[in-house]
Amino acid sequence: MRSHVKITDNRLQITRMFDAAPQETIVTLAGLARFIIADITDPKSVPQELVKTVESLPSVPVQPLLHAGYEPWEMYDHVERYPWVLPLVKYENQRSLLRAQLFRRVLKSDRAER
Repeated sequence: MRSHVKITDNRLQITRMFDAAPQETIVTLAGLARFIIADITDPKSVPQELVKTVESLPSVPVQPLLHAGYEPWEMYDHVERYPWVLPLVKYENQRSLLRAQLFRRVLKSDRAER
């Protein structure tokens, strides 16, 4: 598991890239988060982890991302039906992600307000 920690705008950002972390570890860490931003482009274990996380944590909004030109995995509709999963954001590059203002979008969601 690799991680990157950064403090911005009085928030602690923790970016995790999991090589082979147990699903329970991922769900536990997600439970500590105020929100989740998940890139579902070319997923390997992301579908199973995201389904488990979304089903287990209705108080944590999830913002899925997808690189332009890709399609979500076949069972993505199972995840997107939950009201705390925000509409899919498609991006072309880092600049388009910045323009999407993901943090503002997620924090404005009803579920992010605590």
